[in-house]
Order: sequence, then C-alpha cells, then structure tokens
Amino acid sequence: MRRRNGSLDSTVLSEGRNRTKAQVRLIRLDGETVVEKDYSARGLIIRTLIGPRLLDREQRALDRLQEVRGVPCFRQRPSRDRLIMERLAGRPLNTYPEDSDGSSLPPDFFLRLRRLTRRVHREGVTQGDIGAGDVLVLIDGSPGLVDFSVSVQENGGRLNAWLFRTAVHQDMRRIARLHQRFSPSSLDEDEERILMHETTTHRWSRRLRDLVPGRRRA
Repeated sequence: MRRRNGSLDSTVLSEGRNRTKAQVRLIRLDGETVVEKDYSARGLIIRTLIGPRLLDREQRALDRLQEVRGVPCFRQRPSRDRLIMERLAGRPLNTYPEDSDGSSLPPDFFLRLRRLTRRVHREGVTQGDIGAGDVLVLIDGSPGLVDFSVSVQENGGRLNAWLFRTAVHQDMRRIARLHQRFSPSSLDEDEERILMHETTTHRWSRRLRDLVPGRRRA
C-alpha cells in the first residue's frame, strides 16, 4: 500500500494494534529509505499527550544506543508527533514459524540476541516490552531490536535503579520466552533458570497485561 505523506511516497508497515498506537511506515528521505512513527492521525489525547511522550522516550533511548549495531539510528524529529529512524533490513521474528526445531533461524540467533540485549543494557537502556514483532532477523542473520517507546533508562536514584534492574530481568525473560516459543528444543540452562525465576513484580505485571484485550504474546 502506498500513499502520499507530504511530498514523500510512503509504504505503511503497521497501522498499530489499536488507535492508541503509532502508524509505522517506510518513507524516502534524502535518498534513503527510513522508518517513520506517526501519531498525527490519532485522537486528540494520543496525538498531543501520550504519543509525543512515547516518542520522547524512544528518541532518548536511540540517542544513547547510537553506537550499538542492531538498533536503528535516530534520524529526525519532524514534529512532536512524528519520529524518523534508520531502517534495519530484515524480517520480524513473528513472520517465522513457531514451535519448530529452529531450522529456519540461524542456529545461534537467540544467543546473539541475548548478547545484543546485554549490550543495550550496558548503555543504560532496556527495551521494556520485547515481543516477536520487536525482534528482527537481519539479512546477514544477526538480530535487530526495535521499538524503545516504553524503554526504561538508567538515570540515577534508588527507585530508578530498582526499576532498571526489574526491566533488565524482564527483557531477558522475554527473550527466553521467545526462544521457547520459536525453538523450544534448544533452550540452554541460563534461559531455563530465567524462565523459572519470576519475581512478584513480573507476576503482577503479567496479570495486568493479560487483562488488556488483544494483548500480543511475547
């Protein structure tokens, strides 16, 4: 599907799961194909309050992660309700078959995804809500990680330190669950241990997420 976005042709990648989510599309900018997240067509509260705050959070995360390969680079912020970032060439993990022997994925894919996520954590950022649509299998077989709109970022303070540690564990637990979902026969001991260790915070968080209609699986 193509449409005009100002003077630019664009291809819609996602309309969002609901009207609170950004529209995501590919556009051409200065001769480069990039990704734009856009809240401008959403309702007043989403467009003026919630969407811009989520984009602010994503922009701060991408700024901190600009040297991390496998995370898109920030490009532009044309307006408060739009953000443009690098396009990572690849396929989302959720386009691959589930419950397989993992033969359709690179054999060390989830190990490399864990390493990428730990690298993100060392820069003081967590993705915060890793799902199969947020993980990319890039054209060279390496992992990519996108959508930092609900990221938790390390910025000092005792409460933030606790939130960051909790979010780090959440990221690693979600990766283990994705591995279990897409290649269950190849889980290692570390992942099995992570899956067995569910904190009280994560139990309540999971129960609350399960109440949301149409909530995606990790």
